[in-house]
Amino acid sequence: MKGKIRKIADCPNSKHPEHIKPGTVIEGEYYGLPIVGQPFYIGNTRTSKVTEIISPIRFKTLNSIYEFILEEPASPDETAEL
Repeated sequence: MKGKIRKIADCPNSKHPEHIKPGTVIEGEYYGLPIVGQPFYIGNTRTSKVTEIISPIRFKTLNSIYEFILEEPASPDETAEL
C-alpha cells in the first residue's frame, strides 16, 4: 500500500529529539499497519519500535508520535471517462 504519515511530536523521553522534525510528512510503500514492539517501515524510513496504538490513525514509538494522513477519495466526476 502507498500512504503518508506525519510526525506530530517527540515523546518526552526521546533519545533522538527532533531527528525528524514535527510536521514532517513521510510517504511511500508500507506493508501492514503498525504493530507494538516492531518498527514501522514506510518508504525508505524506519521508525523506532512502536510502543502504543493511540487510535486507528495515530501511533507512538520510543521517540515520536505519528499519524496517518488520510486522503480523500476521488469524486466520481474526477474519475469519469471523458
